[in-house]
Amino acid sequence: MSLLRRGATPAESAAPPLPDGVVDCQLHLPALYEFLTMSRWDEKTPRRLGTISVFWEDGSFKVWVNDKDGQRCSCVSSFALRDCLLKVEAKLTDDSLEWRKARPEQGRAGKK
Repeated sequence: MSLLRRGATPAESAAPPLPDGVVDCQLHLPALYEFLTMSRWDEKTPRRLGTISVFWEDGSFKVWVNDKDGQRCSCVSSFALRDCLLKVEAKLTDDSLEWRKARPEQGRAGKK
């Protein structure tokens, strides 16, 4: 299997179907799913969506969690990707991520 492949051009449609993994994600990682997709707080005020980055470094998977709305970030690591995502889920659920202040977006990676 080649890692580098040109992606298919999606056909235009009114609403794309849900990917197969969305339902699994909602069932097994509900806090992470909400963190990534919730665009409004309960009081209907806008919320900037959170992001995650997954990478392999020094023999373990790492998930960088970026709470754009709270201007904070955290990192979780584990030897297995599945365990790493489950760890993020648990820490989001019990609010135990070790947050640090995020760097300002201005001046990062050429953004102005």
